[in-house]
Amino acid sequence: MARQDRAQRKTVPQRLAEAWDPATWRDLNLLVGVSGGADSVALLQALLAAREAGSSGDATAPGRIAAAKGEIHVAHFDHCQRGEESTADAAWVRALCARLGVKYHQGQWCSAEHAPSPPPRASEAVLRGSRRRFLVETANQIGARCIVLAHHADDQAETVLFRALRGAGLHGLSGIRPFVSVHRGLTIVRPLLAIPRADLLAYLANLGSEYRIDSTNATTEATRNWIRQVLLPAAEERFPAAAEALGRLAEQAAEHHALIVEQAAQLCDVALLTQAKSTEAPATLLVLRAGVLRAAPEPIAREALRILWRRAGWPEQAMTATHWRALGEWATQAKREVFLPVLPSGIVGEIAGEHLRLIRAEETDRCD
Repeated sequence: MARQDRAQRKTVPQRLAEAWDPATWRDLNLLVGVSGGADSVALLQALLAAREAGSSGDATAPGRIAAAKGEIHVAHFDHCQRGEESTADAAWVRALCARLGVKYHQGQWCSAEHAPSPPPRASEAVLRGSRRRFLVETANQIGARCIVLAHHADDQAETVLFRALRGAGLHGLSGIRPFVSVHRGLTIVRPLLAIPRADLLAYLANLGSEYRIDSTNATTEATRNWIRQVLLPAAEERFPAAAEALGRLAEQAAEHHALIVEQAAQLCDVALLTQAKSTEAPATLLVLRAGVLRAAPEPIAREALRILWRRAGWPEQAMTATHWRALGEWATQAKREVFLPVLPSGIVGEIAGEHLRLIRAEETDRCD
């Protein structure tokens, strides 16, 4: 009921404008990811309405302000996993862009080398990486300052649930972030994170706007689909505001994590003594002041180690929450001189007097 009350008070373009003031972006080039599904079609329509209306988001009063100088471009990525259905999605989005008067850009995971046979199946991680590269490359080509994506409140709730069930810490529970810097001058923006999907569907129905339906979303084989179709609806039957509560949890986790990161970054400056690094390869050795780490609260020290690990250019993907916790306990409690077992990527740790050293395994023999 609370969701419905809010939706009746303000339109989707108005709520988008509250989250992301059009005054800050209406004169910039934007690249909007549009799959053809309801979420991304609603995003595109709401962006156009909010840009026309200015910061108020009132699309009923065009012409109040000077015409926007920036251009809105659409990017559609064909994952080539659903045959004719995905090809039809691309054609539909192209036609939508023609009707709305926005420029269309298409990328695809499949290539000419797969023809005439169907392309092989790809993992979600591979497809996600390919889509991201396409978006960034296209944004750079057209001079876009923002890549705008259609993640909404239900996506946020699903993400927090998914990560919580996998044992994520504060960083993971922060969920999907509304603003993420890709590189200097380019930011990923998600202005619909506070808006439930039901409100987006109602907005499209009010506009009389059609959208595409991905048939694979109807299955529950994928964990995210199961959370979306089974777990979250079951939770909302007992707790009607479950999705909103999960969204607040993500906000609070993000605030607390940001505070820890800020303090950890300051700790890094004091704790780091030496970083041996060539210009073309990851670091071979980190030497830290053990006493500084032991004096810090363990969560701060653990985050500092994570930051230093990242700065050293060592891969983080294989590092689990268990690895980070064990490394943090070892660094702050100093119960043994050598950290065992060896960490992913061949990193070993040792304590030498007042120094703590993290060493790439192939360099161990040289660091005596």
